Amino acid sequence: MHCIEDSVHLDASQARVWKWLVHLVDGYADWHPSHVSAEWIVGPPNRVGSVMRAVERLGDREEDLIFELTEIDPPSHFGYRIGRSIGLLLPRGSFDVQSDDAGGCWFTARIWYRFGRLTEKVLGERLSILRSHLEEEGENLKRLVEAA
Repeated sequence: MHCIEDSVHLDASQARVWKWLVHLVDGYADWHPSHVSAEWIVGPPNRVGSVMRAVERLGDREEDLIFELTEIDPPSHFGYRIGRSIGLLLPRGSFDVQSDDAGGCWFTARIWYRFGRLTEKVLGERLSILRSHLEEEGENLKRLVEAA
């Protein structure tokens, strides 16, 4: 299993970033221009076992995505499983928020993927789009929470 990872330093407290993340569906469309919508469809928000549905435009495709929360450790960690057929190649992801000594924090997003050599050749462009998307989300989150 391989991992795409992106970290960004935020001049905001861990508590402020966590507060934004637990209200993710409210700010989902603001987080990235390709985010269309998000809603909790199973269970209460931010509970292990709860499911969020999100619609995103990734490259030339609109993706209808399902994310099931598998881990939550406030105020520092969300783990999730990705559903539907895309979950076969991208089974899980996580968000981590770690305080630093200067009053800011680091936000790290990870997505694990199962690409062999053939799959990586065929889907390499999609992987590149996903990597860029993760980086852009980090920079946009920085802008959003630092402006709050």
